[in-house]
Amino acid sequence: MKVQQYQQGQPCWIELATHDWDAGKAFYQALFGWGADDMPMPEGHYTMLQIEGDDIGAMYPMPEDMQTLPTHWTLYFAVDDVNVSAELVKQAGGQVIAGATFGW
Repeated sequence: MKVQQYQQGQPCWIELATHDWDAGKAFYQALFGWGADDMPMPEGHYTMLQIEGDDIGAMYPMPEDMQTLPTHWTLYFAVDDVNVSAELVKQAGGQVIAGATFGW
């Protein structure tokens, strides 16, 4: 069942940055049975990962400036108001590294 709306604080997107795009794609397709829709880009591909045709996340090859980082997943959370959430993070002693990314 496709999610129509996310609750405050609910994970809403996953993204894999990988050194070995081909192996990562094959591994997760075999492990979870995910579909993949490859969208070419200058650095390689941005691949939409899918369950029953619905996008549930993405993966991409790590660009040259990220090669010193390990392969990693990024988890995104839905918030009702990004500015309020960012302020609450700061008040709790956290640091906002990147602001709003999506405007769904």
